[in-house]
Amino acid sequence: MKQLTIQNLLSLAALIFGLLTLFASSAVLFNYTTVFQKTGNYPAFILWMNLLTGPLYIMAAVGLKKSKRWILHLLLVILTMLFINLGFFFLLMKNAGIMKWIP
Repeated sequence: MKQLTIQNLLSLAALIFGLLTLFASSAVLFNYTTVFQKTGNYPAFILWMNLLTGPLYIMAAVGLKKSKRWILHLLLVILTMLFINLGFFFLLMKNAGIMKWIP
């Protein structure tokens, strides 16, 4: 039996989070399941960013499991993408939800 380490737990958590992020964001965006039919109003750019970062979380899980050095760069890319998304969300809140240039 393999030893349960923090690295394995983090890798498993990143994999589960990536799969859940992919499922939830694609289900709402593409409306292929009835699970999220009562989603209400949501900023679409947040869902698209989640859809883009989902596979990156899965890649991060693989990198963590195999102890690759590029994992830090990938996590910094994900963090940057999420901060950009947060900035757009703050702009949306500041403008009372009116952003005509965002689909």
